[in-house]
Amino acid sequence: AEMGLIEAEALAQDGQVGQAAAVLEEFVKTRQPNFTAPATGTALVKEIWKQRRIELWGEGFRFFDIVRSFASPLNTNTLGLNRTSTGASSSIAGGLTQLGQYNTQFLWRIPASETNVNRDIPQNP
Repeated sequence: AEMGLIEAEALAQDGQVGQAAAVLEEFVKTRQPNFTAPATGTALVKEIWKQRRIELWGEGFRFFDIVRSFASPLNTNTLGLNRTSTGASSSIAGGLTQLGQYNTQFLWRIPASETNVNRDIPQNP
């Protein structure tokens, strides 16, 4: 499923809408026999992303899709990024916070054991 959806998205992003639609239709028709893929590039990419969320739900791909595609605003409360010391959700912009693709909250820290051994590796912020 993941590879088929990646192929469809890559073709759509490359402007090969017909081929992307064919790949998506072949994939989705196994569940929805009457499915017809959108004919325009933007609508097709949005449908592919929707199908990724449906098919890959709970497998951890959504986080990387959000970062890769600059999807915003991102509801940071559902990611657990905006929590108070009491555990209650913050009310920053009603729970929606604009986070850019390279926001430091998306950077994974390099383990101290690695930076202790290899001093040439800088720590992520």
